Amino acid sequence: MSDENWIAEPDAGANRAEPLGLALEFLVCSHQFSGRSAWTFGRQRVMTYEHLATTISEAGFYTTGDFVGSVICASKVRAGGGYTGNSFWIAKRASGWFLGTWGPHLHRIPEPERIPELCVTWLQRHPDGTAADVDSFIREEFHLVEIDPDDLPDE
Repeated sequence: MSDENWIAEPDAGANRAEPLGLALEFLVCSHQFSGRSAWTFGRQRVMTYEHLATTISEAGFYTTGDFVGSVICASKVRAGGGYTGNSFWIAKRASGWFLGTWGPHLHRIPEPERIPELCVTWLQRHPDGTAADVDSFIREEFHLVEIDPDDLPDE
């Protein structure tokens, strides 16, 4: 069956173990790492901020923001409130999806259905300290295309 014929369900997908950095430590996840983590209507996959937030939360991380123009993903929460650790933002525009860092670096995300996997993987790979940019593994694995931050469309 090709990827164009599947219909995603909220908890569908194969389980897969993802390494967390230690030889014997793995996080076993379900749909967010199946490569089929977006809602599907017919043949068109639809990614939403709410779906992203659910997947991030299920992986033990955090989201905040207005959930209209963007959502901020963070690896840790401060004891006194707020967020810390690594963070970055995801934005949907008419022309596609984007990942921005506080560096500031901006990347076009060519595969929206992989956004939850992208976010969780980056938070797992770099949970401490805010990174100025995503690493080469993330750029290559998710085919990110860096663009000038001034080129982010308004809508």
